[in-house]
Amino acid sequence: MLTNSSFLGTKNVHKLLLSLALPAVIAMVASGIYSILNTFIVAKGINIQAVGAIGIIFPIQILYHGFAQMISIGAASDISRSLGKKDNERARYATTQSFTLTLVISIILMVVTGLFIQGILLMFGANQELLTLAQEYLNVLIWSIPFNAIVLLSSAILRAVGNLKQSMIVILLESILNIILDLIFIFYLNFGIKGIAYATIISQAITTIYALYYIFRSKSGLEFKKEYLKPNFDISKSILKVGFSAFARNAATATLSIVINTSLRTLGGTKSLTAFGAVNRIVNFFFLPIMGVNQGMQPIASYNYGANAPERIKQVVKFSLIYTTAIGIIASLVGIFLSNMTLQIFIKETNILTEASFIFKLQLIFFWTMGFQTVTATLYQALGQALPALIISVFKQLFILIPLIYLLPNLTNPQLIGVWYAFPIGECLTFIIILIILRNKWKSLTPCAS
Repeated sequence: MLTNSSFLGTKNVHKLLLSLALPAVIAMVASGIYSILNTFIVAKGINIQAVGAIGIIFPIQILYHGFAQMISIGAASDISRSLGKKDNERARYATTQSFTLTLVISIILMVVTGLFIQGILLMFGANQELLTLAQEYLNVLIWSIPFNAIVLLSSAILRAVGNLKQSMIVILLESILNIILDLIFIFYLNFGIKGIAYATIISQAITTIYALYYIFRSKSGLEFKKEYLKPNFDISKSILKVGFSAFARNAATATLSIVINTSLRTLGGTKSLTAFGAVNRIVNFFFLPIMGVNQGMQPIASYNYGANAPERIKQVVKFSLIYTTAIGIIASLVGIFLSNMTLQIFIKETNILTEASFIFKLQLIFFWTMGFQTVTATLYQALGQALPALIISVFKQLFILIPLIYLLPNLTNPQLIGVWYAFPIGECLTFIIILIILRNKWKSLTPCAS
């Protein structure tokens, strides 16, 4: 597999992006459909309060994903750049090192969450009405942390070497198994909210076994060797340095969720928490195909940076912006014109539906700008430029949205409206700043001295 990665530097860029991004988009959409169906199954098979409880845990899962993505995105960038430099040995070494780092971090997360579970839920905004359900769910879910991290890492490594087909299969397998098991545990075995967690653990464990078998079997080109287990500070530092921006983005999103949920607990109560939890899952669905395009872009940009081919990097950025913006426009149109119709699938309570529809419109009205934000951050990650990738990844959440959420409720009546208006204002301001950053980076993409 490693020896065939040269096509990343020779094939027509547009066709290459399509061939790499399409499987990633399919995988991401499948993951999003699972998330939507999961919300539907919970709402119909348990109750709307369970949707709210899972909504409280969603930002905690984002934080777990952040740790996993820190390794997976950092490793993918290092592997692709190594292949561009024809350094296959380092690519193999980075693969094994990334699995070791993932396992260590996952175990630490499991222990910390298990010890402080109630305090963590309260910190993330759970009120007394949702706390019991949320704790029941998270008590089981923590056992899925290492499996989820290994699945994400495996998919990223397969993308890094240009094998998007297997990367897609890994994500599809997990999503399909999860949906089937959700239905069995909820509707046939009546396991309640614990059933959703059991389904997640089993589906991710099976997918982990499949992914590890494929990556480390002898003809994959990424065979396991004992010497690769020896800690390599240079490789680990490279992985963590580049991947930290992905972790920081997820940590910033989790921090934003704490601020939002705490504000909602005070200003809106269970109704607002439930409405926001349901909307968040659907908005995340629209974000996933955008990430799929970025996943297709990353190995192309990384490989050609290693091969010193800046024009190919510019081409893949241009095409990625076109496709991610098109996806964003579709999402914005759905949010503006079809909010009620979309949310009625999951929410029947009129008072919750009215608020959820309002939130949905405001969250999606400027969603068409999301492609610029993600492509720019992915570009810096792909080039191994950790600091700007970090700043871009956290800027919107920490320096625009959180201040707005604290400020605007003091200027609106009722105060809760201020929380919701922070989203469109924040997206608009971020878009302007990202355009300036991307324009400057575009000008600097020139061949390096050999």
